[in-house]
Amino acid sequence: MYEYLILQAITGWKPLLYDKMTFVLQVGLSSKNADIDNCIKAFVDILQNKYLFNDSRVYRIEAQKEIVTKGAEYIDVEILPFLE
Repeated sequence: MYEYLILQAITGWKPLLYDKMTFVLQVGLSSKNADIDNCIKAFVDILQNKYLFNDSRVYRIEAQKEIVTKGAEYIDVEILPFLE
């Protein structure tokens, strides 16, 4: 179910991918007890399968959690080149 919703939300999105990437994520969760890392891993795996890249190319993840009302959950991502 989660994967289906994500795939529907990113239909038509064509992200720029880099050899080494930084993901900047804003995650809206409806529970204070929800772990941000669990949804990030699932989200990155979905992107990896959809856009055919190896997630070993993700060198940095910056993430922020926001508590939202039930039904308003979201994940926003910005993909940037990793700067060493």
